[in-house]
Amino acid sequence: MNNFLRPLSDLLDQTFKKTAIGMSGGNKAFSENKNAITGTAPDFTVDYPKVVLSKGSLPNVLSPVATSPTAGKLLLNWTDNSGKKKALSSDLVFVAAYSPDLDEWEFVEEAAARNAGTFTLDLTAFSGKTVQTYMGVFAADGKKVSDSQFTGAVNIL
Repeated sequence: MNNFLRPLSDLLDQTFKKTAIGMSGGNKAFSENKNAITGTAPDFTVDYPKVVLSKGSLPNVLSPVATSPTAGKLLLNWTDNSGKKKALSSDLVFVAAYSPDLDEWEFVEEAAARNAGTFTLDLTAFSGKTVQTYMGVFAADGKKVSDSQFTGAVNIL
């Protein structure tokens, strides 16, 4: 799990900073993701839908959908829920995609504002591969974060 999450250390330091008391965000993320490890040594695997990239009280976006309608692109669409509970239009969406075939991550910490409802991530290097996709939301001031959402496995055209 450490090797799997290590490339996301900058993101995880932000998304787990409130709950990572006395430890790094990466260490807290490892702790949160122990239940995403399946199998028996030495044949461990990651249960991608169980992976948690952020944990917090900020409301997430609604109805996120990840697709690849264009070669080398991951398109994320969601319903803006600004104004509901603590959700603000200025909140920032983060997106992440992992290619098991390449053992590589791509992520953007401040991909779009909550009220944008869409973001396209360039995944040209992952063309022809299936990626595991995730998203979550930060408050613009960085003080709050949502729980991350698994947005599915997507074959990148």
